[in-house]
Amino acid sequence: MVAVSVLAPIQWAVADISWYVGAGGSITTLESTFFGSNSGFGSALAPQGIAVSSEDFKDDPSGWQIFGGVMFNENFGLVVKYSDSGEGKDQWSGSASELVDTDMDPNTPPVPVVTTYSFDGKAQVDGWTIYAAQTIPFAKRFEFTIEGGLTRQSLDFAWTSNRISGPPIQNDNFSGSISDDEWGWAIGTILRYKFVKHFAMSGEVEYLATDFDDVIRNPMKYNVNLEFHF
Repeated sequence: MVAVSVLAPIQWAVADISWYVGAGGSITTLESTFFGSNSGFGSALAPQGIAVSSEDFKDDPSGWQIFGGVMFNENFGLVVKYSDSGEGKDQWSGSASELVDTDMDPNTPPVPVVTTYSFDGKAQVDGWTIYAAQTIPFAKRFEFTIEGGLTRQSLDFAWTSNRISGPPIQNDNFSGSISDDEWGWAIGTILRYKFVKHFAMSGEVEYLATDFDDVIRNPMKYNVNLEFHF
């Protein structure tokens, strides 16, 4: 009798555990102000006497995610996911200027020479996130979930530059690339509809607090998922 009474709560707790897996499509906001005059790009060129002014990289590529979760009871669980933003692409313009001694006269001050450029960029973010999830059933077949956790994301960002007008200046090729891995925290919300036994559709919004040294800051993700509940 004693053994039965001790094991009964454990059996009930195990009986409450359930598992699920899922996959979905996503749209991710990728935005960068890296190319502005006060940014990393502009700050790197300033010691060379080159001043830059540029528009921003921005795109909302389509990607995907897969995930698996465990519910310890009706309201609390953990979920682990891998997501890939897909490749974001953008074109933007900018200019660079430097002081040039045009007439070689020491009594004449240098004058600014301005050159305009076009940029083509590609960016992609992918990585893992683990969430603690609090779920609240609020109507028949409907649930609302709040997520909070830790994320590890990787960024690949590359760009090329082409001179449009004006004379060439020093370091006339401004092409480059950046790869970075960042830890950060993440939060999300989910609205779930269990339309038949074992299957559910969900809409999800996530905020990933990973700034990649200000190159791509804090992506937002908008996901639509199909889930299978065991």
